[in-house]
Amino acid sequence: MKDRKRRVLIFLIGFVVGMILNFLISSLTKNTPEATANEFLMEYYTITNYDLAGLLENSVPANTSANDDSLIIAEVAGFEEALQNKYGALMTEGGLKKAVANRIIPAGELAAKKSGSKLYVIDTKLTEIEISDEHRIYKYNVTAMVSHEDEIRENTSLDGHLYMKKVDENWKVDRFNPSKGQLTRILEIGAP
Repeated sequence: MKDRKRRVLIFLIGFVVGMILNFLISSLTKNTPEATANEFLMEYYTITNYDLAGLLENSVPANTSANDDSLIIAEVAGFEEALQNKYGALMTEGGLKKAVANRIIPAGELAAKKSGSKLYVIDTKLTEIEISDEHRIYKYNVTAMVSHEDEIRENTSLDGHLYMKKVDENWKVDRFNPSKGQLTRILEIGAP
C-alpha cells in the first residue's frame, strides 16, 4: 500500500512540475517578436468573414463607397471597437491608426466581400532584416489558399514588411507594409 501511495505521489509531483515547466516555456515563447508577427499575419490574412467590411459598407452615405478617400473610416460607428478587438493586442496604437488611415486593414475584407472570396493561411515565413533590443524588422511571406465564389481554389503567396516594436515588455506590430495592391488583386482576380 505504501508503495502505491509513493508512486501516486511521485506521479502527482511529476505532473505538477511538468505543468509549471509547460507554463513557463509557453510564457517565454509567446512574447517573442516572431510569435506576435506570426499571430498578426494569421489574423490579417485569414479572411473568412466580412465583419469590418460590413461595418464600413453599412455606414457610408448612399453617394460614396467604402473605398472612397473622403470617407474617414475611423469615424464609422463601431469600427474602432471592432479593430481594437481584432488587432489591439497585436499592434501599437500608432500602428493601428496608420494602417486604418492608409486603408491597409480594411482593404482585404472589402475586396473579399466584393468578390465573394475567402482566404486561408497555410504558412508564414519571417526573415529578419534588422534587430535591436527595442525593435525588429521582418520581410514576410505568407502562403495562403484563396477560395473564390465559384469554388475554384488556388494557392498564392503574399509578401511585405513588418516593423515590430517593444511596448511595455510586449512585442507589437508598429508598421505593416504589405506589397501594394497584392491582396486586393488576388481576392478579386485570382492568383497570378
